[in-house]
Amino acid sequence: MTTLIPVQEKSLVPSTPTADPFEALVEATLATVAPRSARVYKQTYLLWQTWCEQRRVDPMFLIAAVVKDFLAAQSVTQRTRQRQLSTLRKMARVLALDYSNPAWRSAYESLLLLRAPTEGASTEERVLRALTPTQVNRTLEGWLGDKLLPRRNQALIALLFLTDLRRSEAAALRWSDLDLEEGTLLVRHGKGDKTRTIAIAGELAIEALKVWKRVMGEERLYVFCSVGKGNRLGEDAPMTDKTVYDVVKRTEKISGVAFSPHDARRTLITEALSTGASLADVQDQAGHKNESTTLRYAKPVDARHRRERLRLRYGG
Repeated sequence: MTTLIPVQEKSLVPSTPTADPFEALVEATLATVAPRSARVYKQTYLLWQTWCEQRRVDPMFLIAAVVKDFLAAQSVTQRTRQRQLSTLRKMARVLALDYSNPAWRSAYESLLLLRAPTEGASTEERVLRALTPTQVNRTLEGWLGDKLLPRRNQALIALLFLTDLRRSEAAALRWSDLDLEEGTLLVRHGKGDKTRTIAIAGELAIEALKVWKRVMGEERLYVFCSVGKGNRLGEDAPMTDKTVYDVVKRTEKISGVAFSPHDARRTLITEALSTGASLADVQDQAGHKNESTTLRYAKPVDARHRRERLRLRYGG
């Protein structure tokens, strides 16, 4: 097992008595980058944290040997590996600002000398998935049982696929944002800190949310909170982005369908456009500023399904 870097001096990374040191480090690092880049940085930090947890390595142990192993484990293109390395260097640089801790400075300098490994790198760009209706149904049926955890996860997965919420938007959702009778919800702080009201497609997500609210058994501010051992609710606080990601990964294993939180968003956009929804409606639902962005999200549907909708006025 890797030996952790000893920390004896007080770090310059802002924290509170209850704050996780790594999460505080992530916040401090994201504060140094442009808002448009923060999402990509945060995604890499989430992957890094998850990988470290699986191997019982401190995620603040940012030395070249460990980072190289992480990069080699990513089934992505060489370009993506290089970008991931750059984002981890940025984090190590923030730690290195604490000049009283030479170990962190050494870790940062080791990353400056590291080059992203080429072995095993994918030659293809990341697959942007839009799931088929059959695949979506398998994910929606993945969580069974009456306990808190499956009820919460079923409601969360249904909401991702039937509203096209971003992961961070779902995590921060409040009960006061939901109108389950009208089938709508309010996104308070969408991308660019914009507010929008969106529709909840169909009834499945609405019913799952009603069941989840009932089994919670008490008035709470946030929709999706933590669930601890012994079928107990955690504190009334929003989920983290990482927890949403973890629920999606667990749903992958249960359902046998590979997807990311953003694939759920892409799936709804593709399905809505391919079944006749107007581009304007889908654009508003997604919270996109430009129509071109909405169209980039949409993936081509299966040719057999497309054939059913092609009704030309020539050719018999």
